[in-house]
Amino acid sequence: MTFKGTVSAIALAMCLTMPAWAESPTPADTEKAASPFDGFSVTVDAVSDYRDRGLSLSDDSPALQISLDWEHDSGFYLGAWGSNVDFNDGGEAKYELDVYGGYTFSWANFDWDFMVNGIFYPGASQTLDYDLVEFSLAAERTIGIVKAKPSITFSPDNFGDSGVAFYPQLELEAPIGETGFSATGSYGFQSIENKARYGFGDYSDWSAGIKYAWNDIEFALQYIDTNLSKSQCSDGCDATAVFSISHTFGGGE
Repeated sequence: MTFKGTVSAIALAMCLTMPAWAESPTPADTEKAASPFDGFSVTVDAVSDYRDRGLSLSDDSPALQISLDWEHDSGFYLGAWGSNVDFNDGGEAKYELDVYGGYTFSWANFDWDFMVNGIFYPGASQTLDYDLVEFSLAAERTIGIVKAKPSITFSPDNFGDSGVAFYPQLELEAPIGETGFSATGSYGFQSIENKARYGFGDYSDWSAGIKYAWNDIEFALQYIDTNLSKSQCSDGCDATAVFSISHTFGGGE
């Protein structure tokens, strides 16, 4: 091959390989691929009855619940959660809005979660004192196949100006073989300082259920009950089955 032919062959080879070079990502391209919304997620949850600590907050009716959450790699997070409510109070409260922030970390083989939560009921009369602030601490650990999550929630001035309140709770979850289903259960105890103001005294609640995830959609069915009698709570505390379906967009997707 002549010198001229050699140069031509080298030039042709360079032209053929240039597209491969152009397709290789640069550091700048990698940075552009990271979205500023990577830490954000939206969760939509539809429930047949909005139950909180065994009590119906939607008058035994369905509720639609939406949350917006932001998580940082450091463990800090912020969020807002909303739901329709019905306290059977003449329509005073129609919506609940929770605004919260917290910090998660691992220590002593537990995953810890400390949260401050402000709970508000827009539109309800301020004289009802529905709004409150709660502080909670949870510790989660998997033992064998069982995931256990004990927690305690404290409010210095509980719902309806009922004073100091504590709510310790234990939540359990375990997979059912290789079926994709999980069994769930919980037990909690609500203590209230001003029982007359709240409407009734201390009580326990518990639940047992099953859940299943399919294509990023989670289905759950729970049996929920309390130890409150009809004379203590005439409405919204009976044993019931609650079905829910939820999906989270963003975040770790």
